Amino acid sequence: MRLLIVPNDFPSAVRPQIGIFILRRAQAMAALGHEVEVLTHVPLAPRIGEKWSAYAAIPEHDVVGGIPVRTVRVPMLPRMIGAEYAAPMLARELDRAIDRFRPDIVHASYLLPSGQLAVSQTRVPAIVTAHGLDAYDVPLRRAGLRRASAQAVAKAERVTAVSGYIAKCLQRLAFRHIDVIWNGADERFFYPRDRAECRRVLGLPPDRTIVAYAGYVLRDKGLFELVQALERIEATERPLLVIAGDGADRSELERETVARGVETLFLGAMPHERIAEVFGAADIATLPSYYEGLPNVVCEAMLSARAVVASTAGGIPEIVQNGQSGLLVPPREVAPLVDALLRMTRDRAFRAAAAESARAFASVNLTWRGSAKRYDALYREVVERHKKAAVT
Repeated sequence: MRLLIVPNDFPSAVRPQIGIFILRRAQAMAALGHEVEVLTHVPLAPRIGEKWSAYAAIPEHDVVGGIPVRTVRVPMLPRMIGAEYAAPMLARELDRAIDRFRPDIVHASYLLPSGQLAVSQTRVPAIVTAHGLDAYDVPLRRAGLRRASAQAVAKAERVTAVSGYIAKCLQRLAFRHIDVIWNGADERFFYPRDRAECRRVLGLPPDRTIVAYAGYVLRDKGLFELVQALERIEATERPLLVIAGDGADRSELERETVARGVETLFLGAMPHERIAEVFGAADIATLPSYYEGLPNVVCEAMLSARAVVASTAGGIPEIVQNGQSGLLVPPREVAPLVDALLRMTRDRAFRAAAAESARAFASVNLTWRGSAKRYDALYREVVERHKKAAVT
């Protein structure tokens, strides 16, 4: 069938990691034989500053990872100001895409503005997926954002959430059935790699215990608590912290690591295949985040057969079994994080068993191939129902 994906974010040559998980899902759907196109949007931006210049440089037509992409521009302000009014401005572009491509399904990622946009048309069944902030944060900011978010949930043909936690958030907006379909990881990159070889490639010490974090360098990812926890571990057994990613709080975090004497290697933003090498080099993967939907990096670490130390935020406890495939700690709390890191560092047998358990679970439940099959079944159910309704 023909799938028109309408996301808030999608990768480009200018911003290659933004929305990478939506690209992976689109590629997995294409691998099942579906014809896939993407209609996305970016702010109408002047070429002022690095961020706005990047938006302006994204081409209108592109092919990304084999997926045709059309990017349209719409006036948008920071901090979701006026986001509830973006969908009407994009409606004509969606109509044109439907007229040209004639999709069987319009699949929106994020409630605003993409979900609201998808349900504004009635010609093609719309499926809306919520991922995280769009469910547990954005609707709480202003009454207008809540109304528009609730509209996307209520009017969609089907609604999916990336975790049971996100599904509960959606039901507070509009009480209805929510399908939970977990995110995944790309099996082409994330698999059990030779640790010594990955360390050699990355120039990491061969004999140190390594704790790896991959993602945006932001305070609410729990990275400052992570540094505080590592400071409390005796220097003789303290792991080396490796951070792959960039973000607004990187400079402050670098100063924090120096001030606390915690040896840390900042690798900066990296493509997916290099992130896989970072997990391959690590003994422990960590994400002590304050808030999450269902983090792809945890899926990737587990598929890479690495033990996980993470917080209980969002949907993480749905995929990491505490004491079996990893250790879970409360967000924002340093002492439990110290205990978890020490256990993982000292108990090599437990760490190896946790890594094996993580890999076993992820290979069955947390791949994009598996996620695509669940979406495929949902698409077919919706299309079949519409065919029957058209006949009657």
